[in-house]
Amino acid sequence: MNAKEKDLLNPEGVDRRKQNPSQQDKSLDRKNDFRIDFRQRLDLFVKTILVFSGGSLSISINTFFRNTGPVLSPEIKQDLIWALGLLFFTIIAYLFAYFIFVAQGSHVNKLWKAKLPLGDDQIEGNRFIDVSRLVIRYLIIIGFFTFLVGFAFLGIASIDILLTKS
Repeated sequence: MNAKEKDLLNPEGVDRRKQNPSQQDKSLDRKNDFRIDFRQRLDLFVKTILVFSGGSLSISINTFFRNTGPVLSPEIKQDLIWALGLLFFTIIAYLFAYFIFVAQGSHVNKLWKAKLPLGDDQIEGNRFIDVSRLVIRYLIIIGFFTFLVGFAFLGIASIDILLTKS
């Protein structure tokens, strides 16, 4: 890829070779700070979804399916089954994404073991890292949408139960 093609990929970027070492260090520090902040936000987001999903599952199962729970029509029962299944899938998808995060970290550590200082970047362009990032991205997106749909089904079923009681 020539310099013109690279500029088309990143038209507002700064060519590293035109920066002095001090400017490069500042840019790398800002990039690393952003990555850390992004990862912390992602962790908080995933943990929040896991708490909401797990809490919704346990409360729903305890409330709707115990012996003294409300009488459920077949439609409401079907909505609850969908809700619980989707919320359960959300938890599984996010746990699998976290597992891949751990495998990714292990792989990077293996690449870097006894190779400091690095003469080349062992992460960018690494097929395992690229594929795992893609899988994690899709798991988080799919998990988020299954959470939304499952939570909606749970809300609809709860409202239907409240409306049939009044």
